[in-house]
Amino acid sequence: MKQLGEKGLEMIWASMKYPELRGCWAEIATSLPHRPQMAVYKRARILLYRSAERKWTQEEYEIVRRFVEKNGTTWKELATDLGKSEIHVKDTWRRMKPKNLKKGSWTQDEYQNLFDLVNLDLRVKAHQKIAPSHRQLRDNISWEAISEKLTTRSNKDCCLKWYQQLASPLVKEGIWADTDDYLLMEALQKVDAVCVEDVDWERLLDHRSGELCRQRWNQMVRMIGGHREKPFIEQVEVLARRYCPEMLDYRKAESADLSPDELTGGTD
Repeated sequence: MKQLGEKGLEMIWASMKYPELRGCWAEIATSLPHRPQMAVYKRARILLYRSAERKWTQEEYEIVRRFVEKNGTTWKELATDLGKSEIHVKDTWRRMKPKNLKKGSWTQDEYQNLFDLVNLDLRVKAHQKIAPSHRQLRDNISWEAISEKLTTRSNKDCCLKWYQQLASPLVKEGIWADTDDYLLMEALQKVDAVCVEDVDWERLLDHRSGELCRQRWNQMVRMIGGHREKPFIEQVEVLARRYCPEMLDYRKAESADLSPDELTGGTD
């Protein structure tokens, strides 16, 4: 490659602006035949924009935090201001602990917000087409985005709360389905019952036993704060907001596309 002088690195990085340098990354990548061209490009991006001082200062952390609060995660602009790689800025944000991140027991508002955000995410996914070769997360839920909107819990905490407590362990056993939660709540809203003893559990769902329906109901109620003190009707109202009926069609369509192992929580 020709000598480019003192501004050579800047020119290579902005090669699209220089007709004589177009295709330079393909030429550079030939020096590393065991690496894809895009991998070479991304690694060079990190090296070219990495600051001499590797450690981040508290002042820089605060700059990142204030920038995200005001502008969101537009890393390119922030990376330019800090003189760092976009990748490093993004990774730093992921490692930073939000000031209002909580530990311990979840409030009922957090439970409801988590349900609302997950249901919204699932609705959006229902209208997206994903290539067959694209490997999906379980349910393809964007936990990082949900955590950012919830603001009080990490993406890991949101995911674990959903699958380890809010989602029924009966699904993994293969004796219950995600869609059954919505069907159960829909049925309970229609029965004329003022207490749990008034419910004819055997007649709620044709494809599930009364014992199984009652077992799942007890699991759901445990996720309502002070559930022993709440009247049955109020419990139904709270859970009906979580397992909203409009999600049923999406869950049915989603289940139809999954293999038996995926439906029961199995792995490859």
